[in-house]
Amino acid sequence: MSEKWIRKKISGIKNENYYYMKILIDSSNGLEILMVDGTLDKEKRGDSVKINFGFAESYRFCDEHCRLDLLNELSEKYGTDFYAKKNFFEVKNSKYIDWLNEASSGIAEEMDLKHYVIMDSDSILDIVFTGEPEFEFIKED
Repeated sequence: MSEKWIRKKISGIKNENYYYMKILIDSSNGLEILMVDGTLDKEKRGDSVKINFGFAESYRFCDEHCRLDLLNELSEKYGTDFYAKKNFFEVKNSKYIDWLNEASSGIAEEMDLKHYVIMDSDSILDIVFTGEPEFEFIKED
């Protein structure tokens, strides 16, 4: 079965601006990503958002040029507009989760794992964990 990518709306973002990853922290608080609105006009810029994934089972961070196969696949399947201005996705029938199941000798299969992806103009971050991410909005001055 092939992967199915679903665009996820981050509840609370009031506009369709493009966000980029500014900070990634993996600490005792879990995996946290700070997303910043890339809009140049400060009047139109939205709040930053911190996404907390808790304790991720796995994540991989790649420069986009290392994932050209993925970008080509997404372009063929959904068109480039699908990911050009959207940042947050959930992947069903995930190859990454399949790989984790195999690498863990089936232990990961017992978990209710979800695969999320955050993309920006330079980077692709895959996150696998159980549960739903938490969002915290931060006012920019």
